[in-house]
Amino acid sequence: MFDTIELLLFCLEGQLTRDRGLAELFPPISRFCTVSCHLKSGKIVAGNKIGQLAFFDIRAGKLHTTQAHRHGAGCSACAFSPDGRHVASLSATDNNVRFFQLSAPTLFNMGSSHIKTGKQFNVSPSLQGRSCRLNWIDPKTVAVLTPSGIHATFQP
Repeated sequence: MFDTIELLLFCLEGQLTRDRGLAELFPPISRFCTVSCHLKSGKIVAGNKIGQLAFFDIRAGKLHTTQAHRHGAGCSACAFSPDGRHVASLSATDNNVRFFQLSAPTLFNMGSSHIKTGKQFNVSPSLQGRSCRLNWIDPKTVAVLTPSGIHATFQP
C-alpha cells in the first residue's frame, strides 16, 4: 500500500493534492480503511499487513515509517483525529487500538514532525476476521465500527 500511495503522490500535482485531498483526486483510495488523509495538516497515514504505519507529509514530500503493531499483526484500520494531531490505529489480529501523537514542527527540527507512541487499549471481544473501521466521533474519542455498529470507543 505504501508504494501505491507514494506513486499516487508522485503522479498527482502537489498543490492540487494539498488543496483538494487524496480522496477527492483519487476516490478509490477512500475505500481502504487503512488509509486516512488530513487535508488541513497536509498528511496521509497508511497501514500495512505487517503492522507498520507510514506517515506521508504532502507539503514536505517526506515519508516516515513506524512499527505500530506487533510484527505480522497487520494494521486493520487507521484514522486521523479531526485536528490532525492524533492518529488511531487498529489491529484486529492483536485486538488492540494504539494512538500516536503528531507534534508540531519547531524551529530546531527544521519542519519535520515528530511521532510519539501514545496509549494502547485492548479491544474485546475479538475482532479477528471482521471488517472494521475507525471513526472519530468527537475531537477526543475514536470508535471502532463493525458492520453491526459501534463496537467500542477509546480516548487517546
